[in-house]
Amino acid sequence: MDGRRAPQNTQGYVYLNVVSPHFFETLRTPLVAGRDFGAQDHERAPRVAIVSEALVHHYFADGNPLGRHIQIDSGPADEIVGVVKTAKYETLQEKPHFVVYQPYLQNLSEASSVNLEVRGAGSLAGLAPAVRLQVRAIAPQVPVDIFTLTDWVDQFLTQERLIAALASTFGLLALTLASVGLYGVAAYAVTQRTGEIGILALREGLLLVLVGIAVGIPTALGAARMISSMLFGLTTNDPLTLAMAIAVLIAVATVAIWIPARRASRIDPMLALRHE
Repeated sequence: MDGRRAPQNTQGYVYLNVVSPHFFETLRTPLVAGRDFGAQDHERAPRVAIVSEALVHHYFADGNPLGRHIQIDSGPADEIVGVVKTAKYETLQEKPHFVVYQPYLQNLSEASSVNLEVRGAGSLAGLAPAVRLQVRAIAPQVPVDIFTLTDWVDQFLTQERLIAALASTFGLLALTLASVGLYGVAAYAVTQRTGEIGILALREGLLLVLVGIAVGIPTALGAARMISSMLFGLTTNDPLTLAMAIAVLIAVATVAIWIPARRASRIDPMLALRHE
């Protein structure tokens, strides 16, 4: 890259992707700086390339690679004309890769296979026949295998969704057991302390829940680090998830304590004193 080699002991592997104009527009990959490929980037034009933001942040300290040159292995040098947002390249959990995009027309000899990216409205069943018809009109002997990006993403999320389903099931079971246990403890406490007002029982019960939440949040954050590799779309300290869990626990605890507390508040004072 302008005569500079990748520093030692760092991630120096660069992905190379040969694409045609409108590739980034089709996949909705934002162009951060510079321009997209166009018809002017043909085989007789000066060689150009577009790079990912991850590559720019790693190799260009000033953050401006436009106009500079990049060389892949022993191939010709390409002038960098654009920068795009870093995208997932292989899996959804991967770390950002360094990617260099080259125009298809300038690399025809290196293209052993072609992936055609199509964006359309409606279902795959309605779009696939039209795509196959267009491809066969240009290259009748080329086999066509069509799949959606949604299907591709689903393949990588199968394990995560299974883990999420199991975790949700066990979490619901744990919440149910906690609710039943909390109700039982509250009901027993109210029975033993009939002479007290129900609102006092409710206050003490919620105080117990708040203490449990104060202890549980640090424990949950610590345990989340152990399964961070299994999370996608969530951080180990996702505030929305924690807030929802706390809200559910408080709501369940309130209902579980309110029933015996309400019963206690309706007891005849004379009966309560006689009980004491």
